[in-house]
Amino acid sequence: ATHHGIPLAIGISRSSELYVRHVSQLRSLFIWWLPDTTLREVSPLAVRLPVHDVREWVVGNKRTAAAGSAVRKLVSADLRVRAPRAQRFFARMSFRFQELQVLLDEVGSAEESEEEAMREIACKWVKENGLTWEGWVPRRTDCDAGFGLVNYQGHFVSSLESAVSCKPCPSGHFSDWTNTSQGISGGSYVCVACPAGSFQALPGKSLCDDCALGHAADQAGATECGLCDVGTFADQEGSTACKSCGDDTWTTKELAAVSDVDQGQGSNGGGARRWIEVRGAVSKDVCSCVEGRHFWQGQCELCLEGATCLGPTNLTLDPGFFAFPEDPNTVFRCFGSSRRCPGGLPGSCAPGRDNQSLACARCLPGLHDNYDGSCVMCDDVDWLILAVLASLLFLVPSAVHAFTLAMQLAPVGHSLMEVTFGLGQMVTSAQVLVIMQQGIQWGEPFIRLLESLEFVSLDFLWRIVNSVNCMVSFTPELRFLSQSLLFPSIFLLVPTATHVVYVRCWRQGQTQQFHLLRKTLGSLSVLFFIPALSSLLAPFRCDVHPSDARTMQVYESVECDFSGSHLRMCLMGGVVSLCLLSFLVFVFWLVYVELPKRLEAFDVDFLRSCSFLWARFRPGSEAFALFFLVRNAVIVVSPLLPSSFSSLFFIKFVLYISFCAIAFFKPLRTTATLYLELVIHVGFMVILDMGMLFMPQEDTSFVMVACMLVSLLVLLVILLMVAQAVFQKCRSTYRKQFHFFISHQKSAAGSLARLFKIELSKCGFRCFIDCDDLTDLTRLFSYVSQDVETLAVLASGDFLTRKWCVGELVTARLHSVKTMLVALPDFTMPDERFVASYTSLAPKIKELAVYGIGMAEIHETLLWLGTLEKFDLQWLGNDPIPEVVSWLTGMRGHSPRRLLLTKNPSASTDLSVTRVVSNMSECLILCDTTNMEAMAAAHVLYALLGVKMMELSMKTMLRILLGEDEVFGSARSQVLFLCTAGCLEVKQVASCLVQLNLESSWILPVLAEDSFQIPTFHESKLSYDIEGVDMERYNYICEAAFHEISVPFTPRSSNARQLDLQAKIIAERLTHSHHALRTKHTTSSRDLAGYLASPMTSSGDALHDLCDDVLSPLSPMSPVPTTPAEESEAATPAEEVYLEL
Repeated sequence: ATHHGIPLAIGISRSSELYVRHVSQLRSLFIWWLPDTTLREVSPLAVRLPVHDVREWVVGNKRTAAAGSAVRKLVSADLRVRAPRAQRFFARMSFRFQELQVLLDEVGSAEESEEEAMREIACKWVKENGLTWEGWVPRRTDCDAGFGLVNYQGHFVSSLESAVSCKPCPSGHFSDWTNTSQGISGGSYVCVACPAGSFQALPGKSLCDDCALGHAADQAGATECGLCDVGTFADQEGSTACKSCGDDTWTTKELAAVSDVDQGQGSNGGGARRWIEVRGAVSKDVCSCVEGRHFWQGQCELCLEGATCLGPTNLTLDPGFFAFPEDPNTVFRCFGSSRRCPGGLPGSCAPGRDNQSLACARCLPGLHDNYDGSCVMCDDVDWLILAVLASLLFLVPSAVHAFTLAMQLAPVGHSLMEVTFGLGQMVTSAQVLVIMQQGIQWGEPFIRLLESLEFVSLDFLWRIVNSVNCMVSFTPELRFLSQSLLFPSIFLLVPTATHVVYVRCWRQGQTQQFHLLRKTLGSLSVLFFIPALSSLLAPFRCDVHPSDARTMQVYESVECDFSGSHLRMCLMGGVVSLCLLSFLVFVFWLVYVELPKRLEAFDVDFLRSCSFLWARFRPGSEAFALFFLVRNAVIVVSPLLPSSFSSLFFIKFVLYISFCAIAFFKPLRTTATLYLELVIHVGFMVILDMGMLFMPQEDTSFVMVACMLVSLLVLLVILLMVAQAVFQKCRSTYRKQFHFFISHQKSAAGSLARLFKIELSKCGFRCFIDCDDLTDLTRLFSYVSQDVETLAVLASGDFLTRKWCVGELVTARLHSVKTMLVALPDFTMPDERFVASYTSLAPKIKELAVYGIGMAEIHETLLWLGTLEKFDLQWLGNDPIPEVVSWLTGMRGHSPRRLLLTKNPSASTDLSVTRVVSNMSECLILCDTTNMEAMAAAHVLYALLGVKMMELSMKTMLRILLGEDEVFGSARSQVLFLCTAGCLEVKQVASCLVQLNLESSWILPVLAEDSFQIPTFHESKLSYDIEGVDMERYNYICEAAFHEISVPFTPRSSNARQLDLQAKIIAERLTHSHHALRTKHTTSSRDLAGYLASPMTSSGDALHDLCDDVLSPLSPMSPVPTTPAEESEAATPAEEVYLEL
């Protein structure tokens, strides 16, 4: 109106009814729509404006008419499906605007109702316009959009010739218009499959929809598009195929919220976010690496052990691992102290550490390692630790050498030896456990025990010196060289300096005593052989990291690539290792070349200086010193094998060989250290077995606890052995185990020593005698040095030529043991001439060199004998044993309670008077009275047999025949004949035997010496004659006596239990019935007449009976009958005294 200059006032009616009334009653310009009959009576005139121009309306120019609205035909929404031909009919139906308005006017002017008017007018129009509406009626093959032609079978076709009707297109198809040769009127819709990249989910559709983003359809006729699988995406609509992110290392992920319920934490609100794999990715930006890989340089690299790779995010490291930021694909494990690598992003290190060093191995300048893995500033405590450690490095070697100097004058006692060996075994065991740690990654809590034992390694000494890093920063090469040479040099130079001070200040330069220095240096070399070799092999022991990189175990910042620092360290380690190899060669030379020559030359200084090698081994087993060193070297080298299993198997194999060798040869000097060594071997082999074979993942904690318990048990056994040795040493200082040690030559005074022990035991004194108390020959001298109060020496003629006897004397002198000398008749005190030619008189004395006893000590001991208290033992008449016992014990005038040995209770004490034995049952002990050993053996038999006879309640008198004792032929005697070498040639023995009554006497041969030979009695004659003795009778009695089975009784070589058993056997033989001498078969039976004519026979009848018995074929074991009177005879006064005792 403004554009065309029309004066216009705009009014708005309140309602449609009021609007119609206003238009009808007022002259106005109004807006209405056509066709319509509402305002038909008004006969309005239309104001026609120019056709609507959209562009003018956009810029605000409303010159043209409005857009207006179309007239539509409204039908049911599903009419096309329910009645397609009707729908098509309605679609084709078309009226002109004016014609439609005319029809509506007719309806409005009709008189009937509007509904009836519409029906009449419509029917009229149909009748009048047949040609018009007949064109609207569709054919059966005129398919609408969404439908397609079908044939008689109901199959969709694309040509009208074969079509009979239409049918809605199914899902996956659309309705497409197709023209035929008949022109436009002959066209129709046909059903066509949706092309690839599109889909149609509903039937009866005329179009197919393109696949959405993230979907694809690779075949025609798709009812839906498939989601792109994981690792693929579709960034365009209508995609026929999903694009791949890459190979199978790629995936598609999105960051999604995960509720607390999904995480199993309850519904607390909130929620975490995490990456999840998704399908249907719409962009390449969603592509990422699969979990376990990370994106690096355009590729998905495998995530190594120690790193966490979620795919879309950057690689993150687990605690205990490290990687450089510029190369995150190379992951290093932080061996040793894992806390120095906190994990996180590559390049992360604990505070104070240099992240440019491999695995955070180095601290920043001016800082040092802390226990929590960080690096801190040095403080006063660190300097104090450095000072204390430096002091210990100087004091410990000095103390070791001082101990060597203090022990130079005397052999080390057994207990102290066990303490030393036990501590050495404990250190070696700890060193082996540290070596085993290098072969396998042990778990908790066993690894803590292994770490606590690292104090025996040189690397531990270096790590503890934290303050050094505050002053100067060591390169790996300099640190390796210092660790390999500095500490060993200190252990060698400090004892040398100590020895120089000792020689200059205390010895005033008199003797250099370099052999003691060599002993100390050798001991330290053997003790630290394992850690020294282990330190030198450090460049060859490498850890394998997850990225297959190799770094040194000790120097974590150096890669094992045999270049640069590693190559230089390998060369240095190889050169210095030649020193240890030279040490092994030197030990081989000492054991196999020098030792035999030095033993032959009696070079005790050499043996003492090298005692660090063989002091703990038995004489003759010195080669085990080299065996142990080689074994330790092989164990140290074992971790260099390619795998942990092979290295541990090799260690176990070496331990098996060592165990078998030690168990078979028993090379160690003391029994305690031998068993301890075997226990240590068993403990180590058990640990290795559990570590190699019984370690499944679920049982790791149990196995580690078991390994720790076994290790602690081994260490506990070592400590108990050391504590027991210390206790014995302390106890021996205040209370000795034995009062007396009876030193004697067994072949000359063995029986006498046994007699002395019996007599001293009756006085309440504990006595050491080798037959009873010595089970380990190597402990002989230790008994003398620390377990006895007094050394009682029974000095025989060859006593000083026996090495063990002389060794006992030397040990007693060196340890100030009280020594008392009992000189036997054939003993002569050594003089200077004897001392000068001593080595030729006693060539085996040189064997004492292996026990640290030299010729100088022996010479001094021989001269020292002249200063001892001496008792000259002469056994000519009275029994001297009580007097000797009183002299030894210091109990003058007091002798032990003893049975009467030299006489019967009623006999005179004067041996010059011939003693006559009454006609009674008695047991006589006959021995060679000219032989002191035989006399001692008789006294020992008397003492032991008397006890057994009392136990058996035997009513028999027991006595020893001495000197010129006479035996009446009528006496009923049982004779125990102690047979010693040459006893049959002694007149006293022969005189006693020929006095025996052949009819009633019985002889039991008792072999008191192993060397005694039973005579052969060739032609019934002995091979010798004895003046004043009837040799024919003597021959017969001897031959008859040895028809009896002899029994042994050897006090010289038997222990107490054996002697007690032998005495018991003799006592039981005495209780049995016996054959008298007259019943024995001899080779001279035809000569008995001469014997029987002897005055010993009381009557001719007896003579006749005896001849009959002897000449008759009786068995030697036939019983001799006894009369009841003999069995019930009352005890004599002498027997009553015996029983009372």
